[in-house]
Amino acid sequence: MNFNDTLTVTIESVAFGGDGVARVEGAVIFVPGGLEGERVSITIIEAKKNFFRGRITEILTPSPERVAPPCPYYGACGGCQYMHMRYDAQVRCKTQQIKDALRRIGGCVVENVAAAASEHPLNYRNKIKLNIGRAGGEIVLGFVGNNNIEIVPVGACLIAHDDINAHIATARQELAAWKGPLPESVTIRRSSQGTVSHFFDAPHRMAGRPRTVMERIGQKLFEIPAESFFQVNSEMMAALLGHASSLVAEGSVIVDSYCGAGVIGLAALRPGQSLIGIDSDKASIACAVNNVRITGAEQAEFIARTAESALGDVLKSQAGKPVTLILDPPRDGCAPAVLKAIGKSRPETIVYISCNPPTLARDVKSLLGAYTLTETVFVDMFPQTKHSEVIVRLIRK
Repeated sequence: MNFNDTLTVTIESVAFGGDGVARVEGAVIFVPGGLEGERVSITIIEAKKNFFRGRITEILTPSPERVAPPCPYYGACGGCQYMHMRYDAQVRCKTQQIKDALRRIGGCVVENVAAAASEHPLNYRNKIKLNIGRAGGEIVLGFVGNNNIEIVPVGACLIAHDDINAHIATARQELAAWKGPLPESVTIRRSSQGTVSHFFDAPHRMAGRPRTVMERIGQKLFEIPAESFFQVNSEMMAALLGHASSLVAEGSVIVDSYCGAGVIGLAALRPGQSLIGIDSDKASIACAVNNVRITGAEQAEFIARTAESALGDVLKSQAGKPVTLILDPPRDGCAPAVLKAIGKSRPETIVYISCNPPTLARDVKSLLGAYTLTETVFVDMFPQTKHSEVIVRLIRK
């Protein structure tokens, strides 16, 4: 096969990331937009040593799971890789991808993955970030397109809350009167209390930005830094907290590493338990300290240090006590120093929360010598997209 060749293939599966996978004479071809079982005509648009990439030119035999994407920007904006797939099929597809990652990368076979599907697969995001540019002399707000170059102007994003979409016009009006070079982006955020705010990435516009927002997750209210990381799906965050809390060992000391504003650890905390949270973001730790007061928690403390530098000391201080370690690292997974500290102290229970199944599987593999994987839960925090939120529990052997 060569660049621009045309051929007909059958999609065998959907890979992590959303591309359909076909094989011709042993060669792997990734086909964006292809669904399992479909017969499609494609044109080769990329030829690498180990794989090819093809663009669908005609769907000859469509999958019964294919639907017409409701978004007018689908295909130009690269944000929703699965909007052409029926939602129940999205959940099954992602569940299988999690199993595959744990088997292929983690070296463990998981038969059962509990799946928490969303009741609202559209209009769920509580935050979006729009890029800002000019086209034909007009200011445009939108997302970077599939070519990673052009901005696709967006009037409304179908996976964002309706209140956020209504607020785009407000941000656009402010830009119309902007003096000086335009900022690169604007972030629009809606709190669970219904407050919508926006801020540009312009340093001189720092004054007046909300420093924190209040979020109600389940039955509890939490303070969150306005510009720090927080889950974009408030409804499914409540589901995640419920599942994660149920996996914490009763009566154990909770050590919440990468704790952010302390939401997960505080939600899991029960009377008689103590909590130690660790995070390098000082704004998040300040909110976590406030959240102790807001939630009425007892025996909870938070440390503003990196997990790499602090976890070993914290686990050592709890020697002889039953410990549940909560891990919620960035997409890159746990740093080697964190895994080393775990291997040295060997807490009884680990609850690992991840938005990236491959790095989760990698870290799980490094722990399997001392631990057994007992529970796996998929929480669909990001419907219509390639992203997955996964919780696993590991018990010390």
